[in-house]
Amino acid sequence: AAAAAADGRMLTALLAHIPRNAALQMLNARLETPLHAALAARREDNVARLAEFDAGSVLYAADLFSGNALQRCAWVADAPCMRRLLERVPPSALFARCPSGYTTLMVACLRGDLELAELLLEATADCPGRPHFLAVQSTFGQTCLHVAAMSGNEALVRRLAGAVPKGVVALRNIAGQTAAGMCGEMRMERAQLALEWAVGVT
Repeated sequence: AAAAAADGRMLTALLAHIPRNAALQMLNARLETPLHAALAARREDNVARLAEFDAGSVLYAADLFSGNALQRCAWVADAPCMRRLLERVPPSALFARCPSGYTTLMVACLRGDLELAELLLEATADCPGRPHFLAVQSTFGQTCLHVAAMSGNEALVRRLAGAVPKGVVALRNIAGQTAAGMCGEMRMERAQLALEWAVGVT
């Protein structure tokens, strides 16, 4: 309850009575860790307090759907909280997949969240594993491009077209669709053109 409260004084007082090396893995009735509860309530200051107290809590999985705190943050579409979390963990932590098979970037794209996707692209810009991160496919063969197309956010698809490795644009999902083909079916002409341009199709 303290993690989700608007007034952070209760949380600060509770943390003062917990040993500094304690792991905040306790779960509430909704199977949320304190950090997950703060994220669900969009309490940026409490997110910062909890991540500072136990940076490892950013990586704890709390449920069978949304995954760790970075992934939960993407599901609730909260860029300010994501910035706070990334102050405590390396950007490569974003490469992990949630239980449904999506990376944090894919979750942001599925929600059509251009602001959060930009933040994640910027955060991973210098990571050695970035090309693989951008090429990950879900269990259904979807890339970040496919799920961005599914969201209907044409600006997001166009932004990703200029960021992903060229080969990612040609990847197909289990239905045999490329992201460009999906954009065509959804009449997202500018996004389709951007993807075709990325692979040299004229």
